[in-house]
Amino acid sequence: LFENKDYLDEVIQKTPMGRIAEPAEIANVVAFLSMPASSYITGQCITVDGGFTINSF
Repeated sequence: LFENKDYLDEVIQKTPMGRIAEPAEIANVVAFLSMPASSYITGQCITVDGGFTINSF
């Protein structure tokens, strides 16, 4: 992804948040899912993409 600047720019342009996620932002979701606060969450797909998939619909 980062090796192809044109593709990276296209992905960023199509992402409503206007940037690529920081690793910590992904890790925060993983950490939340490992906490008791998420104990009632089952069988879900949690998309952490800055809104990128909204452009697919």
